[in-house]
Amino acid sequence: VCICDISQQRLDAAAAQLHASVTKEHAGNIIISTKVCDVANEEAVNDLVRHVVQTHYLKDKTLLLFNNAGVGGGNSLVASSRKDWDRTFAIDWGGVLNCTRSFLPIMMTLPAAHIVNTSSICGFTYHMGYLKPNVSYSDFEVFLKDMHTLELLRKAKKKILKKKWKKL
Repeated sequence: VCICDISQQRLDAAAAQLHASVTKEHAGNIIISTKVCDVANEEAVNDLVRHVVQTHYLKDKTLLLFNNAGVGGGNSLVASSRKDWDRTFAIDWGGVLNCTRSFLPIMMTLPAAHIVNTSSICGFTYHMGYLKPNVSYSDFEVFLKDMHTLELLRKAKKKILKKKWKKL
């Protein structure tokens, strides 16, 4: 298991929880590592891939890539700065793109690999006051629907997990 985040403090806390949950009988079989990574930065993601390959000895193993980074917030077209918009798109959309593109070549060499992309409800339905995440997650959903057309994904398997949201 490799966990990445932009915060070392959050990584340390998550790794401690994960270590505490591993039973003694499985402790020798599980490698848990952390890596500070800004998924909006392609080179940082490439460093993450190198870390995973070097630390986790992937040959003949299944690789699960969870694209789960995201930021949100209300904001409006008028009131939000361009910097805020760029940050939202760089993380919500760029993070998925960077991680998928960087991990795919490794995934295609493995016997089994899966990509699990998560997004908020903003990708499926409009929420007043959440313009930036609505737009970026909608792009994300179009990307997911079109991934099957990519030649590179012939050998890689993809899984899309979507939470079923009940209307209140």
